[in-house]
Amino acid sequence: FFYSIKGSGDKNIVLISGSGVASTYTDIYKIWSALEKNPEVSVFIYDRPGMGRSSLTENKRDADSLADELYKTLEGASFKGLCTIAAHSMAGLTALRFAQKYPDSVKGIVLID
Repeated sequence: FFYSIKGSGDKNIVLISGSGVASTYTDIYKIWSALEKNPEVSVFIYDRPGMGRSSLTENKRDADSLADELYKTLEGASFKGLCTIAAHSMAGLTALRFAQKYPDSVKGIVLID
């Protein structure tokens, strides 16, 4: 999956866009651009399958699958350590399920409406 990491701070933030958007970048650009200016943080964004620069998938589109895809993408990107997940709209379900399945990876969750 396509992903991007900005910053090199020790506070990890994962931004997840809501559903029905063309790409994560366009959905949360203002938040991402504000956070990347903070030298204390590293900000991770990714396009779920079928969005933006990521290809389609045959995988289920349920909360478990989305949480697993996020986990594998973070691992593949070597984005390690506790993360604060900021999730927009329906992505809140992914963030909550991710925290349930991978509690050792989550510092906190911010839900954005």
